[in-house]
Amino acid sequence: TLMQDGFNSSMEKLRKGESPVIESGHIMIIGYTEQTTALLQELCTAHKNSGGTSIVVFSDTHTKSEMDAGIVAAEVQTMGAMIVTRCGKPHSRSDLRHVAAHTAKTVILLPKIEEEMDSRDAFMLRTLIILRGQGWPFNGRIVAVCSVIRNYKLFQDVGGDVTDIVMV
Repeated sequence: TLMQDGFNSSMEKLRKGESPVIESGHIMIIGYTEQTTALLQELCTAHKNSGGTSIVVFSDTHTKSEMDAGIVAAEVQTMGAMIVTRCGKPHSRSDLRHVAAHTAKTVILLPKIEEEMDSRDAFMLRTLIILRGQGWPFNGRIVAVCSVIRNYKLFQDVGGDVTDIVMV
């Protein structure tokens, strides 16, 4: 009975996405938006010839089951890629470590398009400060979306030479 309870507990943690991500060299997307599934498809297609890659989608506004259902509904063709979804706060160092942000090859910060542009940039900058304050990713790059042109220099200063800033 104890073995069965332990196994059931472990399986429940996996279903809820509570287990830590044990990947390195993966692509991490922070923020689940309407554009995420299209981005996932592009990433899967880009890595098709190498047999796929690991992609972690991390959100503070959607549950694991919502993200999984959205990916299935969008009919994302993984082409050998492995897509993992997790929930948590992108401003939490422990949550970012839980999804292995420190060992990612690429971290992509997606803004919440429905928010005001200044709020989007504030969210992006806050997450960027947490990542860069820890020196994360150790051997990777960050792609951050900047919405307001006057914040571009600030994004560059905070992100440093490992961050690529994209203007919407």
